[in-house]
Amino acid sequence: MTTGSDTDRLPRCLRIPEVVTDERLAQLLEAPAAALRRGELVAFPTETVYGLGAAAHSATVIARVYDVKGRDGAKPLLFHVASLEAARALTSAWTTTAECLAARFLPGPLTLLLPAAPELNGHPALAGQHAVGIRIPEQRTARMLIELAGVPVCAPSANLSGRPSPTRAADVIADLGSRVDWVVDDGPTAVGLESTVLDLASGPLPRIVRPGAVSAEQLAAALEEAADQVTELPGWYEHLLGGSGSDPGQRHYAPATPVWLFDAQMSACGVDGPDLLRLLRLLGATGIRQAAWILSAETSARLDGLSARLKPPLPPAIWPGNRFVYGRREDHEAAARSLYAALRDLDRGRPDVILIESRQEAVFRDRLEHAAAARIVHGELVPLHL
Repeated sequence: MTTGSDTDRLPRCLRIPEVVTDERLAQLLEAPAAALRRGELVAFPTETVYGLGAAAHSATVIARVYDVKGRDGAKPLLFHVASLEAARALTSAWTTTAECLAARFLPGPLTLLLPAAPELNGHPALAGQHAVGIRIPEQRTARMLIELAGVPVCAPSANLSGRPSPTRAADVIADLGSRVDWVVDDGPTAVGLESTVLDLASGPLPRIVRPGAVSAEQLAAALEEAADQVTELPGWYEHLLGGSGSDPGQRHYAPATPVWLFDAQMSACGVDGPDLLRLLRLLGATGIRQAAWILSAETSARLDGLSARLKPPLPPAIWPGNRFVYGRREDHEAAARSLYAALRDLDRGRPDVILIESRQEAVFRDRLEHAAAARIVHGELVPLHL
């Protein structure tokens, strides 16, 4: 694992200007692209999160990825490429369904899991599996870096395993320090949550194995619009959703501070109050001295009003505590984009607990339920990950 001395030193860092021409960007990226070809680790931004890049042709640097992250060796790495032509070369079966979805969503935050090409047999990034995860990033810097490197780039998220994925270059450096050779800093990522992983390798029907930035509804609509052959098979939509429910198992995407989830149901009159009032009373009764919050503007305002009814009042370190308000409750994109950064920033304040307002979107719910230690239900604390 990373030690203090690792993070005290810094990798080489390239900061991309906010306004830069394609020609100038290519010039700037030549050095990290050459580093990839030499077998060095290069962290780079995508539209989702920052990735820890290793050239696919180097078994040595791929082994470093697993070591640097503390990643389970049974988990494969995604292959990032810059074009559909390069994507097709990685698989033995580029299906009509893959072509349909690639035309709609690639480049973009969708990973297609397909049968691996014969030449990838035994490749260390596949971790013994016979399928390959293929992604074409939409983010300009990422795609140009991969194109200049001239090889597929195997890249998981550029963080210590189990921690929140990095959405800023500073997050990468905080986790990995000098154990990564280069960091390409192109500012905060635009999406903030990982790509959707869609399994097209296990049978004729597609199945979401990791919810992400492309929703099941969007995938289904694209398949139906193209009259793809899978839509003629019985139960295809239910199968598509089959792997998209959260099965937390163990904590991932988690800060050091325990995370508790709470619901803030909406009614015709606004955010319902009884459960929120019970939540505040629970915090006052469980020995919490300092709380941090990730919540919507509506729920934040509602808790302001409810806290005034508590006798005795809560200490300010509990409420309002340290609040991150991502915006309106219906602003799903803002909630997703800010989640990991907010978790990291609040964690640095060393509160006793981080409380997060639950959301029902599949991807957000999946990440929250993997990160959380407990859920508050009707004023009672229900542990998760038993």
